[in-house]
Amino acid sequence: MTMQVEVIILALSFALCGTFPWHQTPSGQEARPRADPCPSADLIAPCECWEEEELPGVFLQDFPNPNLMSLTVARSNLGHLPQDIFHGKTFQSVRLTGGGVSSLAPAALDNSRETLTQFFVNDNQLTNFSLQDLHLFPHVNALYLSNNQLLSIDALVGMPEQATLSAFFVSQNYLTSLHPDVFKSVPGIGSLRLDNNRLTHLSPRLFYPLYQLQVLTLYDNTLLQLGTGDLWFSTPILRSLDLRNNGPGLLWEADVFRGVGFDTKVDLANNRFHKLEYDVFGPVLKNVSTFFGFVSNYLTCDCSVLWLVMDEALQRHAYSATCKNFTYVDDLDRDAMVRNAHGPDALKQPSRLPPSKHLPDFPLRSPRLDPQQSFYLNKDSPNPYLQPPLPPSPPHPNPYLRLPFPPSPTFNPLAPPPTSPRY
Repeated sequence: MTMQVEVIILALSFALCGTFPWHQTPSGQEARPRADPCPSADLIAPCECWEEEELPGVFLQDFPNPNLMSLTVARSNLGHLPQDIFHGKTFQSVRLTGGGVSSLAPAALDNSRETLTQFFVNDNQLTNFSLQDLHLFPHVNALYLSNNQLLSIDALVGMPEQATLSAFFVSQNYLTSLHPDVFKSVPGIGSLRLDNNRLTHLSPRLFYPLYQLQVLTLYDNTLLQLGTGDLWFSTPILRSLDLRNNGPGLLWEADVFRGVGFDTKVDLANNRFHKLEYDVFGPVLKNVSTFFGFVSNYLTCDCSVLWLVMDEALQRHAYSATCKNFTYVDDLDRDAMVRNAHGPDALKQPSRLPPSKHLPDFPLRSPRLDPQQSFYLNKDSPNPYLQPPLPPSPPHPNPYLRLPFPPSPTFNPLAPPPTSPRY
């Protein structure tokens, strides 16, 4: 069957191709002209081949310099790429994209072991890839295998370490599980994309070897449960953790998160879980400062969310945490919830909630402050979030339950709570 293969080989580097006909001596003076080591452009780019058998002929040309910068094959139907297809030519970047590669001989790029830095084989029909040979390419920093038909990447297990790989994209494949040690041989990964697969579970400490991880995407899988240790990280620079669109009804165990830091953006949107347990989300909400998304997870707003209702500081991190009746968690009446959970005299009696888990480190306030106003942090005040700082209140039998503070010029306790914009 005939088809059209478009091959573009870019060899425009000054270092490799000598794009200037004159070169300079160390003193800056022009020397004699030298021959351009690049082959004629007519021989390599662009090239149109109408049969698969014609493609190797492109590389049979007598190139003065076989070390090329880049090879791009797009919109093709190449099928299998044999071992000797490139006839000794080497590349720094190889892009085989567009749906045509079904298999690749393990030794097809052996001549590029010391030169290859980027390998893009995305948007093809690969069912297998020789990941066990990745350590033979010590300079590869980007490997894109997205949108193929891979069933596993466990060939990385036991491979000698390859610490150069920083971008590893395996999204839109058919992965259902990951070996617990799959990333130990590639600890330098900074961007890892596992989204749009069929993962149903993770393993404890799976991502812990990735000490430089900055971006991890796990959205659009079928994760049903995340257990203790599944999202533990050793990296100090994690910037994005994307867990959207898993489930349905994603279940959580205690101590799922560790290593999620101050600048980490965590997105849990549309996982359809309904419980917000302190043992799962309390510690991580205290660590993050930027964004922790709960969009489209409609929560059962009973006493299980009281720990969040009581802590206005944590509410600012829980973006769009919403009850099943479409009420935002930060709009719930904390006093009413305490009375419903512990009886009408709960505000007059010592609290029966464990302070270490369910109550913040500052007393209740009623009514609520304007979330739009600015706050001054005053650690000596009973409530460090109140503006302006006020003198300490008299001792109270229950330090977590106090009467409302006296009004200040910037705070009107009779004014209705303002409506904050939702995005």
